[in-house]
Amino acid sequence: MGAISISREQLEALVADLVGAGTTVVAPARAERGHVDYRPISSLAEAALGGAMPRRSLKELFLPATEPLLTWRYVQGAVELHEVPTAFSPRVVLGARPCDAAALEVVDRVMDWDYRDELWFGRRKATTIVSLACAEADASCFCSAVGSPPTRRRGRTCCSVRPTAATPWRSSPARAASWPPLIQRASSPPRSR
Repeated sequence: MGAISISREQLEALVADLVGAGTTVVAPARAERGHVDYRPISSLAEAALGGAMPRRSLKELFLPATEPLLTWRYVQGAVELHEVPTAFSPRVVLGARPCDAAALEVVDRVMDWDYRDELWFGRRKATTIVSLACAEADASCFCSAVGSPPTRRRGRTCCSVRPTAATPWRSSPARAASWPPLIQRASSPPRSR
């Protein structure tokens, strides 16, 4: 199977459409002191695609350092416990590295081992991941360490290769038909389990 191409202009329009529909778009972006972090963007111009690796893992988007797990009230001598919502607004992660995306599958197994973490899986369900494959695997990168090439689709919805002046953005042909529904899926509420 061949690859389909998407121009930078089409990718810019996709990001604009997603943001316009109220979908959060997260991408590697410049932070303080020249670092790169995954953070929400409002246009493709803010993204730092194909540059330095983000400082922290993609996992941080699914497992925050702190968050409420429940709320409680003391009413007439009794404690009332209330669960927090486990459904989240749709979002798209654009430009995740293949190793970051694949690592989420490993954490999925941990989060569903003896107890299912509904907050983790709520965020996973609401998120579409479009990765940016590295042009080649470095000898010290995670992909090489686990024997998974950077173009493998583990953990993500679409796979892209690094753009150059001569090479347009590419997506795996198996997901080619997914681009229009990607906008619809990413902007519709997540379904319950």
